[in-house]
Parts: sequence; C-alpha cells; structure tokens
Amino acid sequence: MSSVATSPKSAGPACAAGQPAVQLAHVTVAYGARVVLQDITLELPSARIIGLIGPNGAGKTTLLRSIVGAQRVLEGTVRVLGAAADAVRQRVAYVPQRRDVDWSFPLSVLDVVLMGRYGKLGLLRRPSKQDRELALDALKQVGLAKRQACQIGELSGGQQQRVFLARALVQDADLMLLDEPFNGIDTTTQSVIFDLLCEQRQRGRTVLLSTHDLHSVEQNCDQLVALNRRIIAFGPVDQVFTAPVLQSTFGSQVAVVGDGQTVVTRN
Repeated sequence: MSSVATSPKSAGPACAAGQPAVQLAHVTVAYGARVVLQDITLELPSARIIGLIGPNGAGKTTLLRSIVGAQRVLEGTVRVLGAAADAVRQRVAYVPQRRDVDWSFPLSVLDVVLMGRYGKLGLLRRPSKQDRELALDALKQVGLAKRQACQIGELSGGQQQRVFLARALVQDADLMLLDEPFNGIDTTTQSVIFDLLCEQRQRGRTVLLSTHDLHSVEQNCDQLVALNRRIIAFGPVDQVFTAPVLQSTFGSQVAVVGDGQTVVTRN
C-alpha cells in the first residue's frame, strides 16, 4: 500500500477528540472461494469527506458493507466510531446503490425519509410532528419537498438518490457511507450535495463515498482511498490523485493525458 501523510482541509469536534471514524485491521472478505478484499488495514479520521475510488469489481461496495456491519468479515477486525459496528449502528447512515433497492415498494418519498428517524423513536413509537418537520427540512435541502407525497418508484434515478441522501441527513449520523451517490445526478445537483456534505463535515461528521466520478472527488474530497481488492493508496487528494497511483488502481481502465491532471475512465 502506498502510504502518504494526512493533511486535512478542516477539523471538527470529532477530529479534535482524536478518535478515528473507522479502523480496519487486516480485514479479508471472501464470497465462497473468491477473495474480494485482501488484508485491508485502514484508519479514517473524523470530520473529513473521503472518496473511495477503484474499478468495477474492486470491492468498494463490499468495503462499505463491511464497515456498516452488513457484510461478514472472514478475517481481521472492524471498529467504527471506537466500537464494534453493531454497537453503533444508529450512528451510521448507509446509502446503498440504486440497483440494490426495491423501488416498487409502496412508500411515499416522505415515508422513506422518515425511516431515518426510526432508530431514535424507540419501540412502537410513531414519528412525531418534529420528526416530520425534520424530514421535510431534509427534503428541502435536496430540493424535493414538493415531491413528498409521491410514491418513491415514480421518481427519476437522480431524485431517488436525493431521497436516500435526505434519509441519511435526517438520521443525524456521525458517519455517512454513500455508495455511488452521484449516479444519474447532474453536475448542478452534485454541487448541491457536496455543499450538504461539507456542512456535515463542519459538524465533525465523517463522509465516506464511493464513486467513479474522479473529477468530483478530486475537486471536493479531503482525502482518497484507492482500492483494488487491496489498499493501493490513502491520503490527501493531491498525493493520491496522481498518474502512478491511478494507473496502479485502474490499470488499463484509465488513461492519463497531457500533464497528468486529466483522467479519462473506461469503466
């Protein structure tokens, strides 16, 4: 693994406390005989926006699922916010890829966002007026307040992504894991979403997002994890987003042209 020193753009309360958001030690994950992640050791600091990049099949989704506790780890240990993943599940918001969601389920947009409040309601409690106000505010932040009564399957792909982001925001989590959150979203909406994520960082929260949009992570993330079944590199964007690291990560799927700053992906 290429190791580069960290140099964050900003710090928040969680960072000041010195507690890493995520700690992985020698984590290996396999599906049957096929090893998907091999000996992953990684420590992610708090109060950062961290991009997770790699080619298709690199194990990005598996890594996120391992952190949230949805994927069994064959070897190694996972610590999240200083504890086992199961112990802090309500402090972690996970936004899966659109393809992993059954969009035919008969729920309204508002109902989906309110699901982010369930962990704070307690047994058999129904969402309160305040919970609904928080959900509506989250929908306003992602520009979908007027679609609150729509069935979730009626929305476009980009709108569905924004609804799930609103659900993550209303959960008020300390760690947000976003799997390909920009699929089907235009550049203007991407900018709005990154502004929202920056607000979370200012509150001391950590965001880890996987994406194939290398330009966006270069421009908007504090740090990058380059993954291809193992950690290729981790550190500040300017030290990871380089021709040698990208070529080691993507191989023939990436071409670096000109002065090395322009990248054309072939995913």
